[in-house]
Amino acid sequence: MTPNATSGENTAAGRSALVTSLMVCCGFIVCFTPFQLVGLLANITGLAGNTVVYGSWYYNLTVVVMFTNSCINPFIYAVKYRELHYVLVCLLIFLLVVVLVVVVVLVLVPLVLVLISFSSSSSSSSSSSSSFIFLLFLLFLASWH
Repeated sequence: MTPNATSGENTAAGRSALVTSLMVCCGFIVCFTPFQLVGLLANITGLAGNTVVYGSWYYNLTVVVMFTNSCINPFIYAVKYRELHYVLVCLLIFLLVVVLVVVVVLVLVPLVLVLISFSSSSSSSSSSSSSFIFLLFLLFLASWH
């Protein structure tokens, strides 16, 4: 919306901004409503603070859905604005790399350590050192949780 733009260009840009804002607001409502409903129902039924509600799978699911609101906004902007399509592709590639690294660290590394532990069971010092390394790795993973 430049000062020299015609009235039609200003109207089209305003509509595009309005549609984008409505999409972001709808995404917010869709993501936060389940969490708020669970909290409201817990308060109405008197189960607020009870582990039956707040330790349940559906409560955890609503928390995950609530946090996805932060993740969907870039995708909404990327869908609405063609200039952001390249950024979206780069973001998806980055997320894929992160997932692959997490899989390697959480699955393959312990598997390799276990295989090393079993293959070197003939010598006791090597077995105890690999077991020690495996235990350190498990403690490292437990500290993340």
